[in-house]
Amino acid sequence: RDWSSDVCSSDLTGPVGATGLTGATGVTGPTGPTALTIGGAAQDIKRANTTYFSIFNPPQGTAEANEALAQQEMLTGGTLSNFRIRLSANQAVASASYTFTVRVNGVSSAVTCTISTASSSCSDSTNSVAIAAGDLHSVSAVPTVTQPTDNLEGRWTAKLSAA
Repeated sequence: RDWSSDVCSSDLTGPVGATGLTGATGVTGPTGPTALTIGGAAQDIKRANTTYFSIFNPPQGTAEANEALAQQEMLTGGTLSNFRIRLSANQAVASASYTFTVRVNGVSSAVTCTISTASSSCSDSTNSVAIAAGDLHSVSAVPTVTQPTDNLEGRWTAKLSAA
């Protein structure tokens, strides 16, 4: 008798073969960004005292007299540079100004710029400050003794380069 016709070839499973060789590594993708633009805004910068604003926008949108209410914790470290401020209108009071300073953990850094009479913007493209993950960050607006224009809105941006 011919037994070959009684056995279906699909019922037979042979042993599993050896794993093949690993293929070549693919091409490396492009490098991700090495810097980010960060910034924030606040309204009602006061001429009578120092006010602070944070990264992003504060909950009520106003500058804070208490720095602790404006400080934001940095999630990543890096170097902050190319600081820029823009006000909603010119600072119009003669012989008066606002000085804006990046602050880290409640301490003023060298990153600063001043807006004087008939101006609405300033920048610091020279100085930078190292910020570590977990540091508290804010921006102060300090008026001169001669009171500048009151209740302006301020916006800031800066470059945060990877550590």
